[in-house]
Amino acid sequence: MKIAVTSGKGGTGKTTEKKKKNLIIVDGPPGIGCPAISSVTGTDHVVAVTEPTASGWHDLQRLIEMTGGFQSSLDVIINKYDLNCEMTEKIEENLRSMGISVAGRLSYDESALDALLNAKTINEVHPNGKFSACMEKIWETVKKRIYESKTI
Repeated sequence: MKIAVTSGKGGTGKTTEKKKKNLIIVDGPPGIGCPAISSVTGTDHVVAVTEPTASGWHDLQRLIEMTGGFQSSLDVIINKYDLNCEMTEKIEENLRSMGISVAGRLSYDESALDALLNAKTINEVHPNGKFSACMEKIWETVKKRIYESKTI
């Protein structure tokens, strides 16, 4: 699988055409403002990352509403799920009732701070850690959903 990474909408189509990529991953900003709208415009699939808090759920609901108009399929990752298991369950229950898939859960991991301080990913700092294994599983889940739901 070929993957191109871009930081925004501008030139995405040109990058895909020029480099013959069949998948572009856009890292969008939090919220539902103009930059977020721009980052999901024209996408086939959106992966939203939330945390198990009241504000995280509220923001996710707003994002779900916003992406509903774009005809994009949606998966959700719950970050730091183990810091509030009750809220995690509530979010998952609500998502199930909306027909939205939870691609996976990520536990709180202090190695994230190590990675951040060293300007590296957690996978670079702890390639054999639990977080890396969870991310691999989540990526496989998302990849499967993308290719099952769309012809890319």
